[in-house]
Parts: sequence; structure tokens; C-alpha cells
Amino acid sequence: MRPEDEPMRTRFSPLFPRAARSAARTGLALAGLAALLLGWQLLGGHHRAARADAPPGRYTAGTDATTPWVKDGRTGLVWKKTEESGSFTWATAKTQCASPWRLPTVGELLSLVDETRTAVPTIDLTAFPGASGGNFWSSSPDASSGGAKAWNVDFGTGADFNADVGTSGGVRCVR
Repeated sequence: MRPEDEPMRTRFSPLFPRAARSAARTGLALAGLAALLLGWQLLGGHHRAARADAPPGRYTAGTDATTPWVKDGRTGLVWKKTEESGSFTWATAKTQCASPWRLPTVGELLSLVDETRTAVPTIDLTAFPGASGGNFWSSSPDASSGGAKAWNVDFGTGADFNADVGTSGGVRCVR
């Protein structure tokens, strides 16, 4: 077969042909994995970053008039110390936090997850006494669902998931 008739292919080093082919395959596999993960993120995928137990001094407590709050020294976010009472659909959850409070994004809500806890709830109980281990709504819609789902954080497991907007969940307000 003449070189011009050969199908196009990558040329490998004649000194180490097996090693060069193996390296090329590994590189292609890693590039494919990176593209897959990037595509997943662009399509609305979420992941949880590793979090350490809240170190002493991470949270500072205070009160505005009659509203107790907790400031997260790592993120700078200020949270209501208690969750809103009741269970809400996503539409009603978005109206539960009165100004200057608002419903947090899924990333903000995940920043409260304490992955070192082995018991429910997966949140710092010193900073948030009485916190429940239920599902809490975020303000983040699931972009791939056409408005049918939004992101929740389950403080029983510490995981985020998308849920039908008509299901019930809790609310924790942030500013």
C-alpha cells in the first residue's frame, strides 16, 4: 500500500512505538473524560466540593431586631438561624424570604453541608440549633427540565438533587 492510499492516522515514534501508542490512547481517554465532565456541568450538572467540619470561629451569631442570624466567615453569607416553619412548593418557597432575605442558590445551600457529620442533619448544630435533616429548596431551577424541576439539598444525606417543583420542601433564607 502506498503512503498516500493509507487512511489518515497518527504517526508514532519508531523508537518506542508501543509506548507512544499507549500514551496517545491515555491522552485521548483523559481528554474524553474532561469533555464529558465539562458537558455535564454545562447541562446543569452539580457537584459537591469537599468540605471540612466547621472550624471554631467559622460562624458568628447575631440578631437584627428580632431575627437571629448566623454569618459564615468562609463565604461571607448571612443565614437566618432558623429555617422557615412549614413545607412549601418551589413557587411558594421563592416567596417565603422577605427582603432583605432571599432563597439561596444550590451552591450557597451546599456550603452549609458538613460532610464530616455521621448523623442527621448534615449541618453544624452549634451554629444552627434545631436544624432539621429534610429537603430544602434552592432558587436554582434545573435548566434541563423546562421549568418542571428545581434543585434541592437534602440535609439528611448532604446531597443535592433535582425535584419536581410541585413537591414539598423546606426553606432556609440567606442574604
